[in-house]
Amino acid sequence: MGSGSSTAAASPTGANASAPPGGSGRSLAARASTSVGVPDKLSPFFIAAGCPAPSPRNIANRRHNMQLFLFPYAGGSSRSFRGWPEALSGCCDAIPCDTPCTSRPYIDPPEPLTIQDMAMRQAMRLARHPGPFAIFGHSMGALVAFETACHLRRMRAPMPRLLILSAHRAPHLPSRRDALHMLPDADFDARLATYSGTPDEVLQDAEMMELFRPLLRRDFAACENYRLTSGPPLDIPALCLGGTEDPDIPPEDLSAWSQHFTRLPGLGLLPGGHFYFRDSFPAQVMHIKGALWGLNPDRAGRRNLPRQFGTGSHPINTGEHSRQRKEIRF
Repeated sequence: MGSGSSTAAASPTGANASAPPGGSGRSLAARASTSVGVPDKLSPFFIAAGCPAPSPRNIANRRHNMQLFLFPYAGGSSRSFRGWPEALSGCCDAIPCDTPCTSRPYIDPPEPLTIQDMAMRQAMRLARHPGPFAIFGHSMGALVAFETACHLRRMRAPMPRLLILSAHRAPHLPSRRDALHMLPDADFDARLATYSGTPDEVLQDAEMMELFRPLLRRDFAACENYRLTSGPPLDIPALCLGGTEDPDIPPEDLSAWSQHFTRLPGLGLLPGGHFYFRDSFPAQVMHIKGALWGLNPDRAGRRNLPRQFGTGSHPINTGEHSRQRKEIRF
C-alpha cells in the first residue's frame, strides 16, 4: 500500500495461509531469524533485494519476451504476489520484487528509506535488464514505479514499455488522511486495523507487532514524506487501476495521473476497496493482460486496452476522458 495514510500492511493472501511456526515463547530474535520462511499470513517479509538482477539463469528461464516487475505496497513483499506469475503466464513473465534494503529484516533497526531511495535502487537494477519490461506497483509500489521510470529517463536507460499504477493518487495530490507514521504505538495499531490489510492474528500478537511495526513505520514515513520533483511528463503508456470502494483513492485522484504522461493513461475501476484485487483478481488480470497485449504489434486484434474500464455511470466513464479512452493505442 502506500499512499501515505492510505496504506495497509500484510499480504492480501493472508486469509488463506496457515498459522506461523513456533509460539510466543520463542524470542524475537529467533522468530525473526526464520521470518523469511513463514507463511504469507504474516507478511511483510523484506529481503535485501529489489528487482532480481539479470543472470544467465533467469534469462534462460524466460517464457515470454515481456517481463512484468511487481512492486509491493507498504508492508508488502514479493510474497504478497503469490499466484500472480501463474495468473499472468499467458502474456508475460511476472516477477515479484521486494522493497530494496540493506539491513537484515527484523534483526537490525530498519534502514531509513525514501521513495526516491527505493526507486533509485530499482532503477539501477532495471537499467541492466535485457529485453522489454513493464512495471506494476500497488499503492506505495505505484509511487516507486513512477519514480523508477523517472530515474531511468534521467539515466538515459531503456524505459519500461508500460507502467501499471494501482491504488495510488497522482503524485502531485495531497493525501486525504492524516499522517500515520508518527502516532504512538496504540494509535498506530488501531489505525492500521482500519485499512483491512493486516490479519487480526498479527495485530493481536504483541511480539509480532514489535517486529513489524518499525518496518511499517518506515514505509509509511516514506510515503507521507514523499514530495514530487518537477520534470516533464513521461512519454510511455500507463494504466491506472483502483477499487470502487477505496475511500482514500477516488477515481478523480487516479485520473489525475494524466498530468504526468504525454498520452492519456488507461483507467480501470474494479469492485472492492484499497485491496480490490482480493475481490476482483480475475478482472484485474484481464486489464493487465489487455494492456500488455496492446504492446505486442503481432496481436493485432488485441491492440486496444479493455473497453470495460470503470463501472456504471461513474465520472471516469463520462465526458472527454471516456471518449479518448476508447481511442488508446500502445
